[in-house]
Amino acid sequence: MKVKKNNIYNFLILNQIQYHIPVYQRNYDWNEKECQDLFDDILEINTYKKNHFLGTLILIEENTDSYFKHFSIVDGQQRITTIYLLLKVILDLLEKNSENTNNQQNLQDKIKDLLFNNQYKNENKLKLKPILLDNEHLLKLMQSNEPAINLNSNIFRNYNFFKNWFLKKEKNISRIEIAKKILQNLKNLDVVVIELDKKEDDQNEIFERINSTGKELSLSDLVRNFLLTGINTDNQIEYENYWTPMENSLKKDNLLDEYIWSFLYFDETLVANEARVGKEDKKFWYKIFKRYAKNKSKFGILRNLHKFSEYFLAIKKGSNIFPTIVNTLLNKFTFIAPIESFPLIYFILKDYEEEKINLTTLTNALKYFINYFVRRFIVKTGKPTYNELFRNFYSSAFQDTIINDDNYLPCLVKEMEKQEKLSTYKMPSFAEVENALLNHQKINDKNKTTWGLSLLLIAEKGFSEWAESNINLYFQEKDISFFVEPIFFFDKKKNHNYYEQIINNNNYGLLGNWMILEIIASLKIKNNIKKMTFDEKQEFISESTFFETNKYILEQKTFSENEIQERNKYLAKKVSENLKNNLNYITGKEEKILLYPEKQNLIIEKQNSFLLYELGDVTFSKPYKISLLNNEMQINSWANLFLCIVNKIYSFMKENILNLELSFISDRPIFEEYQAIDNKIFINTRKKSAQNIISLIKQINSKLPMPILNELRIWITKTSK
Repeated sequence: MKVKKNNIYNFLILNQIQYHIPVYQRNYDWNEKECQDLFDDILEINTYKKNHFLGTLILIEENTDSYFKHFSIVDGQQRITTIYLLLKVILDLLEKNSENTNNQQNLQDKIKDLLFNNQYKNENKLKLKPILLDNEHLLKLMQSNEPAINLNSNIFRNYNFFKNWFLKKEKNISRIEIAKKILQNLKNLDVVVIELDKKEDDQNEIFERINSTGKELSLSDLVRNFLLTGINTDNQIEYENYWTPMENSLKKDNLLDEYIWSFLYFDETLVANEARVGKEDKKFWYKIFKRYAKNKSKFGILRNLHKFSEYFLAIKKGSNIFPTIVNTLLNKFTFIAPIESFPLIYFILKDYEEEKINLTTLTNALKYFINYFVRRFIVKTGKPTYNELFRNFYSSAFQDTIINDDNYLPCLVKEMEKQEKLSTYKMPSFAEVENALLNHQKINDKNKTTWGLSLLLIAEKGFSEWAESNINLYFQEKDISFFVEPIFFFDKKKNHNYYEQIINNNNYGLLGNWMILEIIASLKIKNNIKKMTFDEKQEFISESTFFETNKYILEQKTFSENEIQERNKYLAKKVSENLKNNLNYITGKEEKILLYPEKQNLIIEKQNSFLLYELGDVTFSKPYKISLLNNEMQINSWANLFLCIVNKIYSFMKENILNLELSFISDRPIFEEYQAIDNKIFINTRKKSAQNIISLIKQINSKLPMPILNELRIWITKTSK
């Protein structure tokens, strides 16, 4: 290690030298304030007639070539890059200056000597070589290739900042005068230069200790340094292909550190109690990372980090590498699953990408664990550190097993069943789920748009439909079309202006006190709901499509805490049953009912749904709900279904429905039995068989300008003969 005092001017004036920014360093990220602070220091040096200490520059000599030296800047890149931009601005302004005197030319030559190795024309010409992306921006700037410059890069922004400053000041001082002043002041801008010995000094350790810019190093900064230290600056393809895309996709949303935490929950990385350490303790997690990296190839770790980051991104934000249904299911993990479980999900997604399992097996595996975490939320026992469950879950489940679609989910289920004696981790029974919902408050103002909405939708639609729904559970209020609110409020301030709505705090968080409401007009209705009487609330929700969860409210003449508890019993049972039905179905335990084995063209499972053209013979079945154009409606018969469809088509087409020339619709009451709509069209309502009604609906669809009934979904149950 060599230590010597110098000044910035003499540091930069050296010839046949190039300063590299190592790939493990941050991108150039100084903002205008930091540039202004440094600029102020430079300008004020002569004012106080004393030198200014800029700090320490730490370098490593990368070669022993006696003709041309390469140094890596371990610490100081932000300051050196900023001064480099400042000098480039001065050079550009002087070159455009109209005076063009010998004095000016002399200044230009001095600045070029600071910026360039003038005798070179190749990649050694610039004395500063930032990391890959910054280097690309800097090269274009130095070549004055303005059309190709990225205007959003920090390189250009700070160059522009200095340029605008000079243009404002030149009314009072000439460009030549200010250039002289800055060059002189750089000679009084002192630094201590430390040259490390590449063989003897530990670059990782030094990087972890320094923090000259005042910005605390994040976990991802430390990991990047560890992995990329020692990569040849002339061969940065590994960095470009692996670290850079990962950083670009995750760091802008502050997800990179969180991803690395999730990565560190891989097999045996953590011992039992270590998972309890908070995520903010980056020093602890960096120690864990180094333990993980021990005896592993840095390139192998870098490659794995990049690969699994795609899966983390899919969980957090969705990804085009997976079908929509997979992204929809993965979104649920963002709020129901602890980060300790993510590596298991990564392995499951990897098996799908490597075609070890098909899409059905993948979605069933994801639903199985979503089902598990929903039940774990409802039945809270202990304070589990899920690392103890998931750190070797995958390897244990598939030990000595050749993975295929037939054994995949059974292996995962069998591994989960091993936890049966551990109340903290076991899969809660459905009786435990129902009992927990009956006796414990699960919903509050903070979780109502995640857990409140989810539990009510599971009760309303069933588990699979909730899990597959494209509801983003991290939505902003302005983006949603419905909201979750309590029926009665708990008045913490004891303000009894609306006494009929005040309930005991023991009942406020019960599922039975919460409802899903559509926003029919505006958020103004939502803001006024607290002031509504129970009758007004009933009227408000009477048009709601959420029939199962709201029907009990509509049936009551009055509503009190007793009614809340009764409704809670009903919803607790619905949630428990729907969770059970889903688990039984995906694990193959639910019996499929063949309604007419002699035809074998339609299998109806309990409470299943079909698109219009999936229906075959529907004899001995009954519809109970339909969905069309994102609207759901409860029905009670095939005849009711038929009228609903005709009414829906009429609402779009009005009298133009007559142009479809359907034999069962007329503009006059010519039928023996009919129903009128607006006294403008008349529908033949003579009794029809279920099969005939399906044929008529298909006939309507075939004549529509756009076959919107292709999206008609019908829920069917079996009936007795």
